[in-house]
Order: sequence, then C-alpha cells, then structure tokens
Amino acid sequence: MNSWLLLLGSSILVVVYYDFIYTSLSASGSGFVSRFLTKGLWRCLLKLTGGKGSHRLLGHAGMLSMVTLILVWISLVWLGNTLLFWSAADSVLHTSSGKMATLWEKLYFVGYTLSTLGYGEFRPGAGGWQLLGRTGFLLGSVGAHHCHFISHAGTLLSNP
Repeated sequence: MNSWLLLLGSSILVVVYYDFIYTSLSASGSGFVSRFLTKGLWRCLLKLTGGKGSHRLLGHAGMLSMVTLILVWISLVWLGNTLLFWSAADSVLHTSSGKMATLWEKLYFVGYTLSTLGYGEFRPGAGGWQLLGRTGFLLGSVGAHHCHFISHAGTLLSNP
C-alpha cells in the first residue's frame, strides 16, 4: 500500500467535503476552495468586461460560479477517491475474473460509483475497500440530491 497516495487522497476529500458542507449549509460565507474559486472567477470576468461593473456578462457571474464550483467539487472528489483506490493494488477487482484493476480502470470505477450507477464490471476489494466503495456511492447520492435541492430552493426563493 502506498501511504502517500492514501494520505493525499484523504486530505483532498477532507478539504472538499468541509468546503462543500460549509459553503452550502453555513449562513456566514463560504469555504476556502469556494471563496478562492469565486473570487478568482469574478476577477477574470471583471477583466474581460474592462472593469465595467454594470456589464451584462457580470449578470451571469452567480450561475457561472455555481456551475464551476460544482464541477470543481465533483472533480476533486473523483480525484481524491481515485488516489485512495490507487494506493492499494487489490482495492478494485474485475467482477468476472477477480483480476486487479489498472489505474484507468480504478478511475472509471470511482466515477461510475460516484455517479450512483453502481459498480458495473468492477467491484471493490475485500475489507475496507468495500466500505469505501459504499461510502463513495452514498456520498455521491447525497451530493447529487443536495445540489438538486439547493437549485430548487433557489428557484422557490426567487419566485415567491
């Protein structure tokens, strides 16, 4: 087992999940990743508009920030989980043959699992890998439902 990959993947997941929870549930601001990303995006949009704060493009900044932020969160969760599964050779196995999966197959497995489609032609290895696979599935489901709820809540609040 590669402890560095395990530590790096775990660290990424802790930062992303903290940022996700703090940003989406806190009434007092946003997490570090969210704040860095949205401020950077705002600065880029201001430069594109020549510093005109009333430009039409800036009217789409909120939507663009949310879409970008959700894509970054998904990408980092995918990366963090892939690093966790990459840390051990026997963490993901072919369902039919029991043969160990390659890095690219583990990347596919994590994406497939996080998208809540199940395991497909791969399955997690024994022990803790099964628990991690189920956790990824559960967090993928919760995250998808949470984003869906937030989008509908925003619509309901803006159209009383």
